[in-house]
Amino acid sequence: MKLIVKLLCILACGLIGLSVVVPFISASPVNVTVSKNLMEGGHGTIVLIIAGVGLVASLFGWFFLSALSGVAAFVMFFIEKGSIRDILGIKEIDALINLVTQNGTGYYLLLVGAIALVAFSIVGMIIKKVM
Repeated sequence: MKLIVKLLCILACGLIGLSVVVPFISASPVNVTVSKNLMEGGHGTIVLIIAGVGLVASLFGWFFLSALSGVAAFVMFFIEKGSIRDILGIKEIDALINLVTQNGTGYYLLLVGAIALVAFSIVGMIIKKVM
């Protein structure tokens, strides 16, 4: 069972790492689509480091550290979401920007990966404590 939890944590870290290179947000203002990923935004390196720490922690069965990595990835999700809103100026023209922007695959991969890493790490800590 512990091996399965480790593999699920590793998979979650892979989702977090993959979120860096796939489009995080797309904008289609006049039939021209522009996509940006996290590496273009500057926070991609931090997200990759978080995924790497979570991966190493998962491999060694350090589930508390992998849970912290998941929380850090979740925090980065909200930082990225907020920075994109600031860059696009959603505060001023919220409705117009919402019409032309879409969350990309990276947006959802980071969110799902962070939640999964925290959840599987908690399961790993419980299993480790019981056994």
